[in-house]
This record gives sequence, structure tokens and C-alpha cells, in this order.
Amino acid sequence: MVLLDPAASGLGLSLVDKTGALEADEVVSASFCDAFSSKAAGTLTKRAASLQRLVLQLYNQGVESPWRMAEADLYNALTALRDNGCGATAPAHILESLRFLHGIIRFQCIDLEAVISARCKGLAHSSFLGKAPLKQRDPLSCSQVKALENLMVRAGAVEQCILGQVLFCVHAVCRWKDAQRIKSLELLGSGESQVLFGDALGSKTALSKEAKTKFTPYAALAQGLTECNWGRLWMDARAKCGLSFGAGPEGYALPTRSLRLDAWGSTPMGAAEASAWIQEWLADESPGAKSLGTHSLKVTLLTWAGRSTIVKLSKAERLLLGHHVQPSVKSMLTYSREAYTSLAGKVLALYRTIRSGAFDPDLDPASRVRQVADSLIDEEIAARVELQPEEVVAEQIDASDEDSAESEADGEDPAPFVLPNLPVLRAPFANVD
Repeated sequence: MVLLDPAASGLGLSLVDKTGALEADEVVSASFCDAFSSKAAGTLTKRAASLQRLVLQLYNQGVESPWRMAEADLYNALTALRDNGCGATAPAHILESLRFLHGIIRFQCIDLEAVISARCKGLAHSSFLGKAPLKQRDPLSCSQVKALENLMVRAGAVEQCILGQVLFCVHAVCRWKDAQRIKSLELLGSGESQVLFGDALGSKTALSKEAKTKFTPYAALAQGLTECNWGRLWMDARAKCGLSFGAGPEGYALPTRSLRLDAWGSTPMGAAEASAWIQEWLADESPGAKSLGTHSLKVTLLTWAGRSTIVKLSKAERLLLGHHVQPSVKSMLTYSREAYTSLAGKVLALYRTIRSGAFDPDLDPASRVRQVADSLIDEEIAARVELQPEEVVAEQIDASDEDSAESEADGEDPAPFVLPNLPVLRAPFANVD
């Protein structure tokens, strides 16, 4: 894109100067790479695709250089793309990509604020409103999570490596891409309280340089809804397949799997590939498996925690469970596992209620309404009993009986005063109404 018209941008002029000075190719390449080094690879791919669409349309309109276009050229290009049935968000993404590119290479021949006029912005806005409403992925049901855990026992080592990372995302409330940033795993304890700790370098919400170089802790119970210790099986499978955690920000935990070559690839496994595995595993378990994906993994435990009427997690605890915390405590949580260890105790209690059948997070909405109402009534009754236990009530009844007896005695006619060697005297005000 930059070399389409090197003289039209600051970065292009710099590259031309270095080339003219017979600088080594490594020096020229380093200048170009350093200019874009702070941007994520996914962002660069997305912006380049939008710019490529614009450039091709401008060339079809006879514009000699896309980086010397006029306002009318950009408006006509956006209009043509809209009339040809482009995506609803394509015009808006093109304008965003132009600003993105200008911030890096600095256009020399156009005033971008003048080129992106009000009518260009209005066209992008009206087109964006035609976008289909966003539909979230459904969370996994209890039966689906149990099916994945049971499959962990029967699957081979290769599938266990993929399935283990899927279950980690469920029980640690972790995004798939964040799980790919894991640099270490540690299994502590034994039995149903065994906890699998993972440290990931950065996350989706880590935007600053400091945040991208700090470890984010994740904690998951190694035994979920079944007796399967999926955490131990996952770590053993990774060791058997020779998988290691990639070093540095670009390292990843799980590579793509080539079914044709029956071998691991050299790139990270993406969310689309992982979603295909999930849908294949659950195709027999649920007819609606096509609506599931990696986005279903993180929301599963959060959904259960929000619906539980027995083990109740506060809003702050649910935010911590989803790794969304206040900035004032973010630094403390970065270096401490204790907060997630305590939270894992409540999650274990939640799992116990699911295993025993006392709590069913998969109830239909009407049944959940009735469940919440019954829970509120039980809490009200328990609160009253706590304020007035049976012993206190019994004492109050006895005290009231004594007071009643005394009051009855007080209501009898007073006896006359009997004084020695004196006549009997009538008590004062006796027999007086």
C-alpha cells in the first residue's frame, strides 16, 4: 500500500531516501517494520483488507494515485461499493482504515479531514445501520460440559490437547485467544479441590505496553461436573505430544492441527477452528451445537453463577470471575493468586449443588422465575426464625403468662387492714367503682 505512491507519504519518502542512499535491505526493511510494530497482526490484516478494497475501486474510477484522491473520488468510491452490495460495515471500516494509515505513514498530498467529508461520514453511518443485530453465542449446558469431560477420558492425546484447552476456557472463564497466551501451568492440590493455575502474558483488554508485559492469573478446578480430572489429563497429553508454551508476546499455547497431514502446524489454532471441533464433539449431544463456539466457553460459568440461588456470588465476585476488575485493585490481582483461590472455593460449592441436583442452571425461564421466588420466600422465613428462635419465643410466652397471672391477682378485692388490739379497718377506696 505504501509503495503504490511512495512520494505521497512521509514513511514512503523515508524509504525512498534510504534506498537512494544505497542502505542495506535489512535497514530499509527494519524502518518499515518498526513503523507498524506496535500494531497487532490481526489489526493490520483487517485494515489492509479494507484499504485494498478502496484502492481497487479508485483504480476502476481512473484515479491515478489513491493517496492523492479528492473528496469526490472517495465519495464516489463509497457509493459504488454500497450500490454493488458490499457489507454494511465496509464503508465505516474504510474510513477507519484511512485514519489508521494516516496516523502511521502521514499522507503528504491530501488533507484527510477535508477528504473525509460530512457526506462520506453520513454514507458510512447510514450503511452501518443496516448491519444485522449482534447475536451472542449460547452458553454450554451442564449436559454438554459433562459430555466434554467424559470425552476427555476416551479421546486420544491429540484431541485431549485441544479438548483440555476448551475445558480450561470453561472452568477458568477465559477467552480462547487469552488461553493461547498462557506461558505456564501448575496443578496444585488433590481431589475435587485440585486447582489448575495458569499465567497468561497479556489479554484482550491489555492495551498499554505495561499491561501487555504483565502476567494475568487464571484458576480452574481440575475436576468439574464429573469425576474426570481433566486438568491432569490435559497436562499429560501436552507432554506426550511434545507441546510447549511459546515464549514472548507472539508465542502461543496450542498450534493448528492439520487433519490432512495428521500433524501440528506452525501457526496458532484460531477460534474458528476450535469452534469446529466443539461443534463436532457435541453434534450427537445437542441438535443446536451449530450455535456454539469459543465465545460460548467464557460465558458458561458466568451464566451459572448469575442463576444460582443457593451459592450466591456478589457482583464484585462475578466481575473477578470474568477477570474484569476495578483499576485500583488490578495491580494487586496481577501478582496474587489468593483472590482466585478463594473464588475457586465458591465455584466448587456451586459445582457440588449441580452434582447433587439441588441446582439446575439449565431450567427454562419460567422455572427459573419460580426458583428465584421460592428462594426469596425461604430467605424471608429463615430471617424471621433467626430473629426469633424457638427458645426466645418460649421464654416470651412464659413471661407473658406470668404477667397475666400477676395482673389477675392485682384485680382481686384488697383485703382489710388487720391491726393488733384495734378494730378492723376498711381498706382505703375498697369497693369503690
